[in-house]
Amino acid sequence: MDRQTRNLLIYGLAFGLLINVGPISHSYGLDWSFANTWIFGVLHIAHSYFITLFHAWGHALFGWVYGQIAIPVFDLTYFIGDQWLPIGDFPILKYLFWIGLSYFSYWLWPQSRSLAISVAVFVTIVILTSFNDEAVQAMGLIGGPLAEPIVASFFLYRGLFNLTPRGIAERFLNFGFGFSLFIGAFVHATANVFIAGREAERRLVGEIASSVRSFTGKEDFSTLADIIPGLNFQGASALWLATCVIFLILPFAHYWNKKIYGEFNL
Repeated sequence: MDRQTRNLLIYGLAFGLLINVGPISHSYGLDWSFANTWIFGVLHIAHSYFITLFHAWGHALFGWVYGQIAIPVFDLTYFIGDQWLPIGDFPILKYLFWIGLSYFSYWLWPQSRSLAISVAVFVTIVILTSFNDEAVQAMGLIGGPLAEPIVASFFLYRGLFNLTPRGIAERFLNFGFGFSLFIGAFVHATANVFIAGREAERRLVGEIASSVRSFTGKEDFSTLADIIPGLNFQGASALWLATCVIFLILPFAHYWNKKIYGEFNL
């Protein structure tokens, strides 16, 4: 890793940690006094709008993949973006998406086999789940939380491979936004898994989320636990945490693979 990339990565990681000082303090019960100062409050509110945008669009886009024309619904008072408003069901739409994504997987194959396989697996899952209403509902709920690590990974890809035509400042922001999204997701997921074991603690996490970060994760994962047999709130949150880890590893795995082999072989 060259010096500029390493330095910008470190600065971006520091930026991501600063953005999430408030959630770290409140979610883990650390009660850092400086976390309540106005500067961290402003940073966190701005970042919460950022997260809510992608979260809500994730839900809506999953609706489109299943043939439902949907628009995201936002509540920026409590940073809620976990709802989508379906305005019609058009089967032809999902077939077009499936064909388009299948072709995209084919187009990716010479450049990155792992990405091509990932898209193909996603299309297969969508097709198999499209025949069951509860499965479609579950996938729609997954879309919001899943959008966060996907977008975060995209930002890290841009930073690592210097896909930033506007220079060093934009490259730093790619690292900063990528790490801030990942750190926020990790804080939220680990708080759900390790703090929210009992029903009373689940309500506490919901109160923390609605006042500090976002009520969306708690609502999504609780609903998923009601839909999917054998899955509880902590289990759904743990799956989200594992997904975040995978999407964090992907850009670095591709980066080192290209450094070693001179091309994408993964």
